[in-house]
Amino acid sequence: MKQEMKMAKFLSLAKITVKVDTKTEITDPVKEMLLNKIKDIPDEYVIKFSDVKQTYPDIADKLKEKLFQNKGTLTVKDIKILVKDMKVTDDKFWLSEVPYTLTVQKKLSKDQVVIQFNFTPDMVSEIKKSKSTFKFLSNLFAKKEGSVHPLNNQTFSWARLYKFPKEAWVIEEMQSDFIGWDSNFKSMTKEQQQEFDTFKEEEQKEILDFFKKNFDRWEHKFIATLTQMARKDGVKDIYIFDESEKGGQATSPSKLKWFYRTVPKHMGMVKKELDIGSSKYQVWHKATANINKPNIISALQQVIRKG
Repeated sequence: MKQEMKMAKFLSLAKITVKVDTKTEITDPVKEMLLNKIKDIPDEYVIKFSDVKQTYPDIADKLKEKLFQNKGTLTVKDIKILVKDMKVTDDKFWLSEVPYTLTVQKKLSKDQVVIQFNFTPDMVSEIKKSKSTFKFLSNLFAKKEGSVHPLNNQTFSWARLYKFPKEAWVIEEMQSDFIGWDSNFKSMTKEQQQEFDTFKEEEQKEILDFFKKNFDRWEHKFIATLTQMARKDGVKDIYIFDESEKGGQATSPSKLKWFYRTVPKHMGMVKKELDIGSSKYQVWHKATANINKPNIISALQQVIRKG
C-alpha cells in the first residue's frame, strides 16, 4: 500500500492531461506509457532502470525516486501491481490544439499548429489560494488581452510547430508570457520583471515558491507529452529549433539558451543539421521510439529474463 501511494504521487507530479478538443477523451500519457508498454510482457521479465533513463530522461529521476528507489531492476509483475487500477486526477494542465494563421517568425511556408498548455479549473483554484500569485498572473493576463499571441484565457504557455504526417513534428517556438525561466524562474522578460517588482519581498517569495512547487520542469513535461502525442500519431521523429536559428528576435539570450538548448539537452535530444526543402537548419532531435517498429528500442521493451 505504501508503494502504491508513492507511485500515485509520482504520477500526479509527472502528469499532463492531453485533450485537443472538447469531445476528445482525456488521457494520462504517463500511466498510458507504462501500461501499454508492459501489458503483453511476461511477469517474470525485468526492466532495467538504465534503459528507462536512456529513453525517458525527462521522468527518469521521478521514476527512480518513486518506483525503482534503490533498485537497478524491477520485474514486470512489480510494475503491473503498482500501476494497475491507479486513479489519476485532472490536476494541473491540459492541452488544446489550434491552427496558427499568422506568418510572424515563421521559417517555413508550411502551415503550423499551436499546442496550448492550459490551466485546469483545479489549477486555477490553487492559484487563487495564493493571493500574490493570483494577482501577479491576473495582471499579466490582462496586459496580454487582445495580443496576437495564441492564447485563450487559461493558456499558460504554448508550442508552435509544423506537422509532417508520419514523418516528423518540428517545434519552432515554445514559450510563456507569464513566468520566468531557468531552474528557479528568476529570469524574466522585461514585462514580467516590471510586474514582479511591484510586489513586496515576501510576496515575491510567495510567487516564486508557488511556481517552484507547481510548475517545476513544465517545459520538460510539455516536450515529453508532445513526444507521446507524436508517437501516438505514428510520427517517427520530433525536432526543436536550436538557439542559433532564433537569432534576430527581440528575446533575451538566456531565454533562447534555456528553451532551445538547455531544455532539449535535458530531454536527451541530440543536436544535428536538418534538411527541409532547400534549406538546412540546426535542430535538436529525438526519435519517438514507436513501439510498433521492432527495430527501435523502447526502454520498457528492452527486457531480459532474470538471471
